[in-house]
Amino acid sequence: MRIALTALFLLASFTSVEAQKAEKVASESGKIFIAPQESPDGKFLAFTQEGYNGILLLNENKEISLLTQDPASGYGFKWLKDGSGIAARSAKYTGYKRENSIVVYSLKGDNTLQLSGLSSKLTILPTVSTGGDVSFVEAGEVKSFNTFSKTTEVKAPSGIAAFIENDKISVVSENRQKIVIDPVSGQRCINAVLSPDGKKVVFEILGGNLFVINSDGTGLIDLGKGFRASWSPDSKMITYMITEDDGHVITSSDIFTISFDGRKKSAVTSTTNIIEMNPSYSANGEYIYFDNANEGAIYRIKTEVVK
Repeated sequence: MRIALTALFLLASFTSVEAQKAEKVASESGKIFIAPQESPDGKFLAFTQEGYNGILLLNENKEISLLTQDPASGYGFKWLKDGSGIAARSAKYTGYKRENSIVVYSLKGDNTLQLSGLSSKLTILPTVSTGGDVSFVEAGEVKSFNTFSKTTEVKAPSGIAAFIENDKISVVSENRQKIVIDPVSGQRCINAVLSPDGKKVVFEILGGNLFVINSDGTGLIDLGKGFRASWSPDSKMITYMITEDDGHVITSSDIFTISFDGRKKSAVTSTTNIIEMNPSYSANGEYIYFDNANEGAIYRIKTEVVK
């Protein structure tokens, strides 16, 4: 399958950019901060810490506060479109037994809103649709939480949503039934992210490369090696990391950007002594946030805006 693809990444115009000096935005002695995500309104930066336990916030005054300390809530969390809260999958442990639930953490002091029951089988991460609904799968059914009515129903979300289900990509919308995309037959899809305009999905093949596909299942493009991709707000660019390891731990990592069609690729960082990971675009697309694994701090760096 991969041989038959139009391997645009081999023909891409690759640009090695002299990285500007990155700005440290969040750090705390004795803490390891990872996986930054700026709110859609640009007022807060959310991130988690070692082990993905809890979610922290950095406000416009550079003050750090704890949104939640729930176990595992920091893995794959999603901002609500209006920036009023964060959707996540939270874990609860009873001895060695782990159960998960889908929750929304409000920034407005409304406490935690639990959208699902606790279940050891609830393994699919929630997502936020292009229309603003929190969408998730519970007991095999797609459910959607409307942030305005504060109700959860068994229904397709407003707009379009995409998530990983049974190692494949599921795409659902209010205008059509759920479609299941198996882009590389026999291979496991991971870390799927829908573009802000809902037209494309970027994802990884476990042990393989980074890909983009249209949300209707057509137009597969192999982007080459890459991990933990994130879209620019205008859906034109993707930022991701390329890591190296010794079989046990990550020994190096740098941040890159690439156009959705694979034709324009740039190095955002190029260092030998710093492990830059988990990049994401700022709400205005001017910066890329990432974590520095060497010191457990969050940084941002100015990036090119592609016209």
